[in-house]
Amino acid sequence: FAVLLFRLGLTLAAAILPTAVQALQSADGFAAHEDFETYDLGPRSIDFCPGFPGFDNFGYDCQFGTLEGGSIAQSVNFPAASGSQVYIGTTISLFGADAFNNSWPGMYALVSSGSSPVTLTLFAYDDVLDTEVEFFSSTIAANLSNQPMGAGTSENQISLTRFVFTSQAEFAIDDLQLGFADVASQIPEPASWLMFVSGFGAAGGALRMRQRQTA
Repeated sequence: FAVLLFRLGLTLAAAILPTAVQALQSADGFAAHEDFETYDLGPRSIDFCPGFPGFDNFGYDCQFGTLEGGSIAQSVNFPAASGSQVYIGTTISLFGADAFNNSWPGMYALVSSGSSPVTLTLFAYDDVLDTEVEFFSSTIAANLSNQPMGAGTSENQISLTRFVFTSQAEFAIDDLQLGFADVASQIPEPASWLMFVSGFGAAGGALRMRQRQTA
């Protein structure tokens, strides 16, 4: 009964709130890969899900971030790392739906800069300040093609809740990866859903749950 109510709530939310394009990423274990090949050309916001088999069947689909600010384009001005399409813009961001609970252990993308440098800024949730804070930034020079940008490894994980690519000139990203095949993303564990989440974890594998103290 609780699961039915949960899904009903998601259905009502979906009817009220605008949604991004359904996620079409490929999954490799817990990692989600996006090469932008499966979309029509033009402006797009794209939802991201944890790369966990069947994860979207439990109502958590695509609550781990929405890629915004760019457009799907043919690789005319910027070479695609794979396929023939890239994601272009001057400010491209991924915002998590629930930064308090959800995070990725790492991210990487191949970036092609235009006539200006491109800067990547990563954010994590600070429990003490109760807000997202910047914890990493890197920049590549202008006129480069398919340069790797990102942070985190399976051995040295981060807790990414948001990232922002910015440049004064148009640039492109391709082959975006969120997470790692062997590392589960952090997901919420509300008290009312403890039994449900525990059952899901037992069925699918050991997911790391962030424990929080509520007021």
